[in-house]
Amino acid sequence: MIATPRGQRHEIGALIATTTAASQGWQVTYLGPNLPAEEIVGCVVQNGAKAIGLSIVHPTDDPHLANELRKLRRGIQEHVALFVGGSGATAYDPVINTIGAVRINDMPTFRTELEALRVQQNMSEA
Repeated sequence: MIATPRGQRHEIGALIATTTAASQGWQVTYLGPNLPAEEIVGCVVQNGAKAIGLSIVHPTDDPHLANELRKLRRGIQEHVALFVGGSGATAYDPVINTIGAVRINDMPTFRTELEALRVQQNMSEA
């Protein structure tokens, strides 16, 4: 699942992440921009998603975004990977670290993290 959280009205980065994950062989659902945590969680649960990618660009000082990220993490199972990227993501590093998300700095890093997740999931299924 790839989306931008509530208050994030952009979508180019999320679309790039969607095509990057698809090119790595992942079945990807693009949810769109500006989605509340509850909607993202509902889609993740309904579809049994193994990972969520969030794009954060602007604003970098949204007082509600940290709470949205915490709600999202509380709503999904611990084994669901949570990736957060975009030019504004560094502003939210404290909450990203607290919720156990992986901050993505660029698409090569995203590809590497997706491959590591695939290996980890294959090992746990064996």
